[in-house]
Amino acid sequence: MFRQRAGSWIHALSAASRLLRTCPNELLVLNRMSSSIIRTRADDTKGSLKSAYSNLNVTLLHSCQQPRHFTLSPTPASAKTKQEEIEEDACVFIQDRGYSREVAEGIVATLKAPGSGCAPSEVLSMVKLLAGRWEVGEDAGLAALALAVQNQRAQLEGKALVNLTVNFAGDGRSFTVEGYEGMSIADIVHHGEGKGASQLAEVMECACGAIMACSTCQVVIDPEWYDRVGAPDEDEQDMLDLAYDPQPTSRLGCQIVLTKELDGLKMTIPSAANNMFDHIPFE
Repeated sequence: MFRQRAGSWIHALSAASRLLRTCPNELLVLNRMSSSIIRTRADDTKGSLKSAYSNLNVTLLHSCQQPRHFTLSPTPASAKTKQEEIEEDACVFIQDRGYSREVAEGIVATLKAPGSGCAPSEVLSMVKLLAGRWEVGEDAGLAALALAVQNQRAQLEGKALVNLTVNFAGDGRSFTVEGYEGMSIADIVHHGEGKGASQLAEVMECACGAIMACSTCQVVIDPEWYDRVGAPDEDEQDMLDLAYDPQPTSRLGCQIVLTKELDGLKMTIPSAANNMFDHIPFE
């Protein structure tokens, strides 16, 4: 009888072993089986043995019917590659020169493209080379590349051209300037194209590179347009207080962003500008 019972348990354990390969609650089942076997003695009655065997089958069936739950370990954030670091440094350098992130990424993409003549690993070096002696305003090609990228993006995005009428108080001349919506008036000075943009660059200095650290891009908005342009914030007003002969409708050109609603805007450029950078020695 004992051999028969032992054989039954061995058979049950063998079946359980096969089932454990597909059950999610293996340890629980194994523990229950072990406890049942330990508690069962050789002199158990036939009824008790059948009851234990039946309970074991129920336990196995219940365990295998439990839903499986899988937890995916979070994928660790991969570190930037050396090339990605070079491209990011190039973008930051371009942005520090006054360009938008979108234009910076466009310049980097242009330089690393096949056929550009620049190896991807040399993008940062090329950007710095094109920037020239930017500390004293001597560009070596970055401005032209930025203009091409900016205009291409504007055309692809379907941005409208905004026309401005500019009067120069110095000699009384008037001319028309155009720029894509999203550009600032200072952007037109640095990256605009056409005769109007060239004339604007002659009468507006933008000494700080459009980072609102000077007042040389001061413009006086026509009173009829001032409400649409909007008043300056506190930081801008602090710089305007240092400007040459500021007026109630004065704004900094680097802070006026063109929109379709500003098409036809009229403004005046003062005859002079206070440039604090003239008193900073560059070595």
